[in-house]
Amino acid sequence: MLRSLLPLVAIVPPLLLSNNALGADFSFGVAGTRISSIYKDTPPQNAAFPFVSIVSERGYLKGTEVGYSLFPNESQQNISAIVEYSMDSFDPDDSNNKQMQLLDRRKATAMAGVRLKYNFLFAKLVTDIGNRHDGYYGLIGAAYPVNVSAWRITPSITYKYLDKKMSNHLYGVSQAESIRTGGIITEYHSDNTRKVTIAVRGDYSVSASLNLFVGVSHSDYKSVLDSPIVTKDYSYSASAGIIYHF
Repeated sequence: MLRSLLPLVAIVPPLLLSNNALGADFSFGVAGTRISSIYKDTPPQNAAFPFVSIVSERGYLKGTEVGYSLFPNESQQNISAIVEYSMDSFDPDDSNNKQMQLLDRRKATAMAGVRLKYNFLFAKLVTDIGNRHDGYYGLIGAAYPVNVSAWRITPSITYKYLDKKMSNHLYGVSQAESIRTGGIITEYHSDNTRKVTIAVRGDYSVSASLNLFVGVSHSDYKSVLDSPIVTKDYSYSASAGIIYHF
């Protein structure tokens, strides 16, 4: 996977800086999150992590996504070429089930594709470039921010489609894995799956440079309960953090 990321390392800095680095918007933040799991006997996970945002006229780095846009980034209609580090993954050690702990890790991967924006609507189509599963996913959604005093409230909804290869990477069970568990977890080959997520995020402006944010989301999964390693078809997340704009 590192070899697949080398072109990104070489290309991103020129894209972000070619439009005058001094004019780019730079933000740094720290967030904490709690995320529930759909996997068998796996409790919610807590995590804290830093994140960076750099936005120039057409290039950007936002969290785990890097992009370069056809039109200036502030345009209401746009198309962008993107590379992202997809966080869809599962570590069997997070499960309390001994048989689950014998499974292989479902590792995250680098993905590349295109992002579309049309006012408050957006869409994305990306494919694996990290040689994890050779699959792809498509996503469509809407987010509409509303200003309420010092708050900026953004409700959103997304629909995500995962093809068979990506779904099988996340929810399938190979013959070797099944044998490793003594057949307690049966072999399974996943079909395509879908996920609908409803979320609300609130950003509070402490000053011109400092923002606080909180967010919650709920996701409903389709066609995942046939997997022997999945016991729920819904998940939730809650997050909070601080962002400083330079």
